[in-house]
Amino acid sequence: PAEILDGELRSPDHLRYCCGLFREDPMISHAYLSPECLEEAKRMMDLIQTEQAEKCLEWEISVKTYLQAILIMCSRRIINSTDSEKNKPVPKLRNRQIAMTAMCTVLERYNDPSMTLERIAEETFVSKSYLSYVFKQVTGMCFSEYVTKVRLEEAHRLLRETDMTNEQICHACGFRDLPSFYRFFQTHTGMTPFAFRKDTPRDP
Repeated sequence: PAEILDGELRSPDHLRYCCGLFREDPMISHAYLSPECLEEAKRMMDLIQTEQAEKCLEWEISVKTYLQAILIMCSRRIINSTDSEKNKPVPKLRNRQIAMTAMCTVLERYNDPSMTLERIAEETFVSKSYLSYVFKQVTGMCFSEYVTKVRLEEAHRLLRETDMTNEQICHACGFRDLPSFYRFFQTHTGMTPFAFRKDTPRDP
């Protein structure tokens, strides 16, 4: 932080250090993020890596902005936790790490139709049933629900931003065949991929 942040945000002795993320404990802080928050944090981390790699005009300011946004999001999550959330038992660190590993694997390999809970469990050295339990405990959703969510979000993006055919998008997103792609898409969006592309403005 001292190499990127300014003023009070870079001083470990100040309450605003890292946007106040360590106000409760100067040594450690834990924000129990939702899957949506985790994905948003990962998206911003990817943007930071891109900025650092390409070093375009004012890239340092861009990196600082994204970093502050991540810190603020985590800090607000800690402050705004409801009483019911605070009283919920926090999953053990090992379980959180296992679930995060599985989530990262899905985000990296969603385009592989052969990716399964069983295969990830083998790679994580836990049983299939235990990974299923841990994933649900930490993320609040079933593994298959999360995989479908990630694949459909990518399908939405490709329909908005590219001229790829439905068959190309089906394979790019890891669906086994066109019928299953159409079925999942229509079930979750209420429309066909063609209707979605027609009714959704193209991103610039």
